[in-house]
Amino acid sequence: MYELDLPFALIMNSNGLFDSKSRFELFRNNNFELLIPKGRMKFFDESMTVRNNPNFQSIYVCNKILPNKIEFTDMNTKS
Repeated sequence: MYELDLPFALIMNSNGLFDSKSRFELFRNNNFELLIPKGRMKFFDESMTVRNNPNFQSIYVCNKILPNKIEFTDMNTKS
């Protein structure tokens, strides 16, 4: 995505995001933003049925999407 110079938002597991040497270098050498939702995400199918409720926190790693380097958000989910 960086090579194509396109804006992007990727959902990733926040655990170990920068543990990989190559991933660390990729982010260190390029601009990126983080969108950090409160709590854990739930993933739904097209009928709004919960399909996945992972036991880890997911975050969005973005480029040219957010106004700030780090944004915290409450995704306004219903419990």
